[in-house]
Amino acid sequence: MFDPTFSLIKLLHNITHTYLNDCTPVILYDRKVHSKESYLVQNLLRDFPATYIHGYIDDNDQLTEPKLLQFNRDCVHFMVFLNDVKKIAKVLGKKTENKVVVVTQSSQWAVQEFLAGPMSRMFVNLLVIGQSFKEEDSNVEAPYILYTHKLYIDGLGASKSVVLNSWSHGKFSRELNLFPPKMTEGYAGHRFIVSAANQPPYTFRRVTTDSDGGNPKVVWDGIEIRLLNLLAERNNFSLAIVEPRELHLGSGDAVAKEVIRGKADIAAAGMYITSERIHELDMTFPHSQDCAIFITLMSTALPRYRAILGPFHWHVWVALTFTYLIGIFPLAFSDKHTLQHLLHDSGEIENMFWSKRAVLHISNECFVPFGVALGFPRNSVYYEKLSADVRRIWQSGIIDKILNEVRWEIQRTTTGRPPVVKESHRVTSAEEKGLTLEDTQGMFLLLGAGFLIAAGALISEWMGGCSRRCRCRRKKVVHSGTNLIKNMKYDAKIINNESGLSDSRLAFTSAGSRESLDGQVINVSEESIVVHNEYNIFESGSKSVSADFDREIKEIFERDHQRRSITLNKEIITADRNKQMTNLTGALGDFANTHEL
Repeated sequence: MFDPTFSLIKLLHNITHTYLNDCTPVILYDRKVHSKESYLVQNLLRDFPATYIHGYIDDNDQLTEPKLLQFNRDCVHFMVFLNDVKKIAKVLGKKTENKVVVVTQSSQWAVQEFLAGPMSRMFVNLLVIGQSFKEEDSNVEAPYILYTHKLYIDGLGASKSVVLNSWSHGKFSRELNLFPPKMTEGYAGHRFIVSAANQPPYTFRRVTTDSDGGNPKVVWDGIEIRLLNLLAERNNFSLAIVEPRELHLGSGDAVAKEVIRGKADIAAAGMYITSERIHELDMTFPHSQDCAIFITLMSTALPRYRAILGPFHWHVWVALTFTYLIGIFPLAFSDKHTLQHLLHDSGEIENMFWSKRAVLHISNECFVPFGVALGFPRNSVYYEKLSADVRRIWQSGIIDKILNEVRWEIQRTTTGRPPVVKESHRVTSAEEKGLTLEDTQGMFLLLGAGFLIAAGALISEWMGGCSRRCRCRRKKVVHSGTNLIKNMKYDAKIINNESGLSDSRLAFTSAGSRESLDGQVINVSEESIVVHNEYNIFESGSKSVSADFDREIKEIFERDHQRRSITLNKEIITADRNKQMTNLTGALGDFANTHEL
């Protein structure tokens, strides 16, 4: 008696080596194969030509290890042994990218019914292997028949079974591809439901009426609408555009929710490719790129001179001012911003200018680029084909042509003139946007205020500063007659005649006076002398030099005053002695003359 399992094992090894060697095969088997035909699995895995993973399917058509189906990033193929071929959809779910090989004991009619039904449309690369049952001699090898299906054979999206090949005596009946490409001729006029929302320039909604104003009709246009029309023409399908119900969620989220719920086949609303949408939808190749920008409210109610303060609130300006005042001190006292740093590191280029210029970069590209794509249901059978077509359309430059056409349609009419729009929607021209001198007078006022502050600081420097001017106020000059020495005219004459003014180290000379003081001595006190009162700081090279000069003059006057005081005291004592001697001599002379008489 001939054992058909050896022929089946050889067939599966051949398929694995030819079609499944690019990814890891996952081998699954149900309870019947595990219990009654366990030797089949053992002989299959003994000399399996690739690294594999195997698992068991329980009586509820569920895997005992559900993680075997969670291969999000790894490339895997599936080889499943089932008693009933219809259970494959429940076991694996949707698998549009993976290759699936099903070995079943179902009859030929059951296999063909499954391949023509809706459950088989959950798979694209599907291969079913069934044995041909014959009422002949059991010693003769029964061939194995290889089936697949053809998707979208009519406008309803139906499919049919196709017999590919047969395996007998260790070889195929003919040489062909067991996993042929599907849907190469399009979708046979199948109608896809498109959920679209108004999102210019990708999709925008217009309501048109007849010449008499009746029969309103919604017309959709835009970049994505024209792209879908091009895909429909290429792949032989039609479109039915509907609006989402929950528009308050936003155009992108509203159409995405319709597709996730299964109420639409395609989502078109200029959707950005984000991580959340990638996990919930199948996004096509990005056909366009959009940029994220910042928009601030234009301040039109402010006066012209306050227009420069318009974009920000007052507390923002206060925060910026305090930030500048706090941050200027570390910059001002930084080592690299001082003369000491330049003296010690004379060969180094000043980092204050060069390094900051190298750090800054002015870019003309998008600040945050976002890819714009169409959305499809997760694991949809038509996603791969349409996404590849979108990539080819983008690479050929047709997207740029569509963009230029849509831009022309929005900005121009068929007559070549600008379209008539409402006054509230009219975009101001370039001449109306131009800034005048009145719009910029606030900046000039701010500049003038800075000039005034700088001029005040410069004048303050010229005048020596407020504090120095208060300390150096001119004191009131004392009259020379207030400090005259009374009742000492005669003594003063003797002192002047004997000592003179040559004892002073300063050797001052007095100019001739028109009024004579009759030999009176003018006693000048220290308080009445103002030294360096009219000294001009601006002409001096440094304030420290003038301060040292004032101190030296003061010391000279003090030493000269002490010297003159000592000399004057000595002269007064000498004069008193001479006077006493003179008086004594006079008295003795009179006494002698009296006795002589």
